Amino acid sequence: MAEENKSIPGGTPEPDVAARRKRLDLFERQRNLEGVREAVNDPDPSVRKKAVQILGRIGTSEDVDRLVQVLRDSTWDGRAPAAEALGSLGDPKAIGPLLAALQQTDWSLRMYALKALQRFPQEPMVTPVIALVNSDTDRTIRREGLRLLEVLGDPRAYDLFVEALNDTDWTIRWISAEALGKLGDKRAIEPLLKIQADVEEKVRWSARIALEKLRDISRVELLIIGLGDEDPLLRAAAADELGKLGHPMALEPLLYSSRDPDEDVRKEVVVALGNLAEAGAYRRLLELMDDSSPDIRCVAADALGKLGNSGAVDALLKAVDDTNDSVRWSAMWALGKFHDLRAVEPLIRHLTDEVPYLRREAAKLLRDLTREDYGEDPAAWQKWWEQYGASLGDMMALQG
Repeated sequence: MAEENKSIPGGTPEPDVAARRKRLDLFERQRNLEGVREAVNDPDPSVRKKAVQILGRIGTSEDVDRLVQVLRDSTWDGRAPAAEALGSLGDPKAIGPLLAALQQTDWSLRMYALKALQRFPQEPMVTPVIALVNSDTDRTIRREGLRLLEVLGDPRAYDLFVEALNDTDWTIRWISAEALGKLGDKRAIEPLLKIQADVEEKVRWSARIALEKLRDISRVELLIIGLGDEDPLLRAAAADELGKLGHPMALEPLLYSSRDPDEDVRKEVVVALGNLAEAGAYRRLLELMDDSSPDIRCVAADALGKLGNSGAVDALLKAVDDTNDSVRWSAMWALGKFHDLRAVEPLIRHLTDEVPYLRREAAKLLRDLTREDYGEDPAAWQKWWEQYGASLGDMMALQG
């Protein structure tokens, strides 16, 4: 049987549900609030639901009571969209009804009510939300409740967050660690240290950030802890951050980690050592120039160039003849930092390198070192070298 014609706000009879929903799109574009408000009472639930959602986008404080009424109506499924709409409007008058909605059995209603309450957190929410997290068996609801308590930042939630560090759901442990860092209660230091061995990397990392915020453990110390993490990605990230900080406290842990079984971690460690102006870092980088991995030799050469210790020139001269293209390039680049004319003869040899970009780099460095320019012509450079090479000492003196 065809649906009976019903008068739709705006004056046009529309018998078709799809047409009424489409009409709501027009009302939204026109910001015809009266039309949308009337559609909240439409006989079709899909039309009512869409009207409620539109009120969340274009409604005003005048619509709060209307949406609260929908929220309390147990006869149709528009309550969850009404909770979401109330959150979008952000009127504190909705707090009481939304808190009451947390007691309902409808999962989607509880979820959207929690998300809505996060839009305008206020102190009266603390106690009922703590009660919800303690009693609700659904982990998603508990997770969103903890998120709201994190936003509220009330010390009454401290015990709940500490207990949640032992939850079987890693996302709940993660949120709780973050929240404890924000609360600033130094009693949390011990439980946060205990979850440094958590099986989930995000939990461990959040705990370290929280510990740093509590300021009993410095960022350098936290990152040093991270060098021992079971996840190589986190070990590499910790090495990278330690390198950026350049703190001498990081030297010994980085030296130890330069023997990490994961090559990507070792590369980050080598880069970090290049940022430490410490004799131990320099000595270890020299050793790594003989590493079996070309990637490690490559980053070690780069690091030696950054450190600028002229004692590295011999090792770099040797690396200019490495079998790996990238290592040869890095060694050339590093030699360019020292302006040592002992590099001239090896660089002339590499004007015949089979790799074009290495020939270009050799020519560039020769020009910088000698203030002569014979391009990539090995014969011209060799002739020049035969004429002036014997006076290497004098050349170095002239170069200053």
